[in-house]
Amino acid sequence: MDCALKCVALLVLLGCAFSKISASLVKDDYEHCKNTVNKWASSSPDLEVKEEKHRLRDLLFFLHVPRTGGRTYFHCKHNCRLLVTHDDYSMMSRLPMEKTSVVTILRNPIDRVFSTYEFSIEVAARFLVHPNLTSVARMAGRLRSKQGGVSTLDIWPWKYLVPWMREDLFARRDARELQGLYSRSNDSYNMEDTVMPLHEYINDPIARDIIHNGATFQIAGLTNNSYIAEAHEVRRCVLKHQTLGEYVLEVAKKRLDNMLYVGLTEDHRESATMFANVVGAQARLDVPEVVLQQIKSLNILDMELYRYAQSSFSKQHKQMMRQLKLQEKDIKFDDPYSAASRNFLLFTISIILLLLFIGLFVKRRRTLKLKL
Repeated sequence: MDCALKCVALLVLLGCAFSKISASLVKDDYEHCKNTVNKWASSSPDLEVKEEKHRLRDLLFFLHVPRTGGRTYFHCKHNCRLLVTHDDYSMMSRLPMEKTSVVTILRNPIDRVFSTYEFSIEVAARFLVHPNLTSVARMAGRLRSKQGGVSTLDIWPWKYLVPWMREDLFARRDARELQGLYSRSNDSYNMEDTVMPLHEYINDPIARDIIHNGATFQIAGLTNNSYIAEAHEVRRCVLKHQTLGEYVLEVAKKRLDNMLYVGLTEDHRESATMFANVVGAQARLDVPEVVLQQIKSLNILDMELYRYAQSSFSKQHKQMMRQLKLQEKDIKFDDPYSAASRNFLLFTISIILLLLFIGLFVKRRRTLKLKL
């Protein structure tokens, strides 16, 4: 009995010691992370708002946040100095910063998460024509050797998200065939026999690493596709200690302030939004409120950045409207020949010319009569 009590006491002491060591390690890691993130934020370029930020420079860099409608801009003009890429802001380290203007578009984070989920499944489902993943790998190898072009699977973040969804789709298809069961569901976002349900998708470590707060990390230059050496450690720290996300958010806001233009997906796609409200929104009504709230909490940085972008967009719009009104006033003031004045002047000149013509005609007839 005494031996048993001694063992229990020893285990309790070891547990207490382990807890203290773990707490100390966590504290040390937090301090390390705080210093790392703070150092990165303090040394980040473009933190001072530039007065000439609205001047178009030699190169236009469109920082394309995935699923914000950016391909519309990519196909606007073919012959222009426009760089469109899913690369994050760290791409600026490869560009002549003083000669480059940056623009971007932000989207409501909840809509962006839904769209990312849907597009990942859409692209991955194209491979279901194959009997297995081995066949997919062979086909992909043959296509790359023949075409030599760029596919969706070469582009961030789809080069991570699509293979993930593809493997999941094949696994669920194999499970259905083995079990011979096909359940039905009215909720298109919760069909677990066919595709990964939305609530599983948003909680997967891959989604937490790439999708959630993706706009903030992309504008801050901290994606897992970053050109910055310390990006991986900064991301690890922010994902582990969420309070440190404020440093990243402030850097992203400063970057927005220095951009030539910040657009909102919802504003330039009014007709598409109308269609989405009629069709897409109805399907999303079946998504439980708890899942929507979870998406919000997982994207707290992007939610704040989006609100900031909305405010910035509103200020830009008001400033542009004021400039247009001033230009209209200047035109009216400087040009005495407004539309009405020009019309009256043309009418008057026409009457004078007509009278002169009639006068010359009458005078010529009188001259002819005198000669006769």
